[in-house]
This record gives sequence, structure tokens and C-alpha cells, in this order.
Amino acid sequence: PAVRTAIAHIVDRDALVAKVYRGTAEPLYSKIPKGISGHTTSFFDTFGDPDVKQAKEILTSAGITEPVKMTFWYTTDRYGSSTQPEFEELERQLEKSGLFDITLESAPWKTFQEGFTQGEYPVCGRGWFP
Repeated sequence: PAVRTAIAHIVDRDALVAKVYRGTAEPLYSKIPKGISGHTTSFFDTFGDPDVKQAKEILTSAGITEPVKMTFWYTTDRYGSSTQPEFEELERQLEKSGLFDITLESAPWKTFQEGFTQGEYPVCGRGWFP
């Protein structure tokens, strides 16, 4: 939980949208996009603006003092050409904090789907179509 919370405090959604989508999208602060029933801003309401200092305090309180090594998985051929740049920006932001050491891995959809279904990817990106 501390690692997840720290990540939530670090990710700068405004920067992600600006760099990956060049301002043609809006930052998402929930799992459900704006305009779809059930949309909220729960992530912003809970975590607010990015705060690396707060993330570090959370990890330190949990006894985590070394950079957290994680592998993030994404599919190469399912959700569009922005998927790889999204993950590269997340990697950049998290590593810039000094609190994380991220490795990116990818797989074609068929392999990726089998892997996440079997729990092989502790951290992976998925999408959905409204």
C-alpha cells in the first residue's frame, strides 16, 4: 500500500497529458473518464498535486529507504500508439523522484492478455472503451 500511495503522490497527470497527448486530452483522476456515468476526481481529491516529499515520507514510514524496483508491463498492439510514450513518461517521473527504479516491458496483446490473466505482471496497464 505504501508503494501504491507514493506512486499516486508522484505521478503528474498534467505533465503526462502535455507530453504524450500534446494537450489534446484532459488529465484523468479516476478510472472512469469525464462524461461517463460514475466519473469522479477521487485521485485528485485524495492525493492532490504531485508531492515527492510526501511520497518519500510515506515510503520511509513504511521502512522503505532504497529506490523501489518495479517492472511495468504494457501491450504493444491494443490501446494505440500513445501507450509506450505514456509508460516512458511514468518511468521518467517516478525515476526522477529518486524513489523508484522502473523497468519497462511490453508484449503483443495475445501474450500480454495471457500474462495478466495468470498474474504474471504485478504492474500493468490496461484500458477500456466506453
